[in-house]
Amino acid sequence: MKKYFLLYTFLLALFSIQACKKDSDTPVKVVADPSNLGVPGSTISIDTLRKAYGDTAVVMKHYKITGTVISNPTSGNFVPGYVVIQDGKKGITLSLTQSQALQYATGDSLLISITGDTLTNQLGTLVLTGIHPDSIQTVGTGKTVKPVIVTLVQLSAAFESYEATLVRVVNASLNPVPGPTDKYVGDKFLSDVSAVSTVMLHTEPATSWANDSVPAMGTFIAIPSFYNSDGENTNVWASKRLLIRTLEDVKAVSVIAGWQLTTPAALGNELSFTATTVSPSLVAPALTRGSGLNSSALARGFSSNAAYIIKTRDDANTYNSYLQFRVKASTDENISLNSITARMRRSAAGANVYRWTYSLDSTNFTDIGSSDIMFTSTVDGVDQAPVDLSETPGLQNVPPGTTITLRLYIWGFSNVGSGTFAIGRYASGVNTNSLSLTGIIQ
Repeated sequence: MKKYFLLYTFLLALFSIQACKKDSDTPVKVVADPSNLGVPGSTISIDTLRKAYGDTAVVMKHYKITGTVISNPTSGNFVPGYVVIQDGKKGITLSLTQSQALQYATGDSLLISITGDTLTNQLGTLVLTGIHPDSIQTVGTGKTVKPVIVTLVQLSAAFESYEATLVRVVNASLNPVPGPTDKYVGDKFLSDVSAVSTVMLHTEPATSWANDSVPAMGTFIAIPSFYNSDGENTNVWASKRLLIRTLEDVKAVSVIAGWQLTTPAALGNELSFTATTVSPSLVAPALTRGSGLNSSALARGFSSNAAYIIKTRDDANTYNSYLQFRVKASTDENISLNSITARMRRSAAGANVYRWTYSLDSTNFTDIGSSDIMFTSTVDGVDQAPVDLSETPGLQNVPPGTTITLRLYIWGFSNVGSGTFAIGRYASGVNTNSLSLTGIIQ
């Protein structure tokens, strides 16, 4: 009897653990009242619509939504009948009949009456289903939706927030690295300088590019989508897929210049540091400092402290508080730059704001991006979000003979001579580039 009692106790405990695990792992969602999303008959945002979903299907009341089609129903890379629309920064998948879905093209602007439609989950994807064909009006065509630039770390951690929206993932690599005969078809995990992510590039066999060679690295414009291969209608434990619409959504790139500072270990106080990875079509660039910065010793980094009081961007401009390198083709080819990826380190009194800039004449510099970037962490080396250069017209198809200067202005030092700012650093033995430039030379 004692033996049976112990067995019963063990099984009961095991069941309790599994039950607790399921309860803790499953996100708890608040079910909004679908009759209280706005004035009846009014147009509500897709964000409001998405928030109406709990863990059960919701039948919608009398509302309308608008959105621009961001998917490509004819591509073969989406579930037949699925059309993805987006308004602002949120999107939703419409579940239509296959013939109905084929009536809509990327860029169509739709106005949809959703009275009586059902908001539900289908194999991990949040969809609006039961839409009558007469409820959809095409009110415009040829519209564009600008993709949101997102890192793999951000996307992986908050995939549900980006589901059914158009994103641009910069400087992502396939893992494992594809061989020369590897094709797009299937699932390919993506990684960046931080780590291998849980996000995968997914390609259906029916696409026209399924059997094309897949690049090892690139910038991908795609739509995040959950898929639950277990057949369950939940995104818990579902795969995180990126769905491209055409091959034009992929720009294959490679590292054309990179600085690996670990092996052999940089001293940190070198006056200049030549790139350790250089494209054969490029004059080897060197990382240098402006006159407002002193060199500073730091193993496995390229480190500086301030020679003057440099608290503002104006101070940085006045006193030449910058790091920079120059890029020039060694052949009769054009250069198109794609991204800068950097790992940075600062001490508590070091610079805490930075901004990348560029120049094509070494004199007049243009800011890259929409704003300055705060960097307040004092962790011993932090990977920064890739800086997208592919949308900067001045850095595309730069003709032969032109020198591109990429300059990193830094400011916010608390003192002179001790607070430091560095490119780097990785732990000993980690031979990842601390600074990389990707692009195409052709």
